[in-house]
Amino acid sequence: MIEPEHPVSPRAVGKWLCHYTTAGAAFEYILPKGQLRLSPYRLMRDPLDERDLTFAAAFFPDAIPAAEDGYWNLVAKIARVRGDMRLLSLTMDADHYDEGDFLYAFGWARARLWEQYASNHAGVCLVFSRERLHAALRSSLDQQGSSYRGAVEYSPRGFYDSPSRTVVDANLLDLTTQDERIVEWVRERHVDLFFRKTDDWRSEHEYRYVLASPGEDHAFADFGNALARVIVGSRFARWQVPGAQAVCERVGVELRRMTWEAGQPYPGRPRAT
Repeated sequence: MIEPEHPVSPRAVGKWLCHYTTAGAAFEYILPKGQLRLSPYRLMRDPLDERDLTFAAAFFPDAIPAAEDGYWNLVAKIARVRGDMRLLSLTMDADHYDEGDFLYAFGWARARLWEQYASNHAGVCLVFSRERLHAALRSSLDQQGSSYRGAVEYSPRGFYDSPSRTVVDANLLDLTTQDERIVEWVRERHVDLFFRKTDDWRSEHEYRYVLASPGEDHAFADFGNALARVIVGSRFARWQVPGAQAVCERVGVELRRMTWEAGQPYPGRPRAT
């Protein structure tokens, strides 16, 4: 068990990655199994994550035989690459914040995420040590395939604002060199391909793990001893607290309840009555 630092200490900002989920998912699957689930792109809420990407291509038609066929093959192959990827979305602490408002920098203090991903404040936020989670997931994911991790970058149009949107590499459009070049190109451009979203999602402060896992609907990764505390939402039923406490004690983590008092978020001690 991680010795928890006081959850409202300014020194603790930046040390956590958070995962919002339902109470059922947290207490029936995630905590007992010690695993987090990575989901396919088609299950993402953002339509630009869910849909296939298209590109603008710049080339001289006479220089690349069958360039139009190469373009459409490229679109289809990148769609397959993304289709084979599995994503784990987490929320990181904010990098920038006013000193007097440091509480709102924490990943567990996002009211919209509680509403959207944690059963309208009746669900759970799992708080992981960022350093330990990186170590655990790197070990677990490396055994399953190639993977990437990093903070999501936001812009008005997401991927369509990135330099990867325009293809100027003739080898990507030439059918005789395309397959070999795509492998290297995806590795070079993985941030643009897998870690860009529109500004609408900026408040999520998303941190992603992306795993190449073809042929499976979901993938799973062990989080080891990275879980520091479990925070239940402000509308989490009090009669459920003893059961939640029992699960947390079995896995050796601290249970808290989210409160919103006097304009401030605070993870206090839960009461069952």
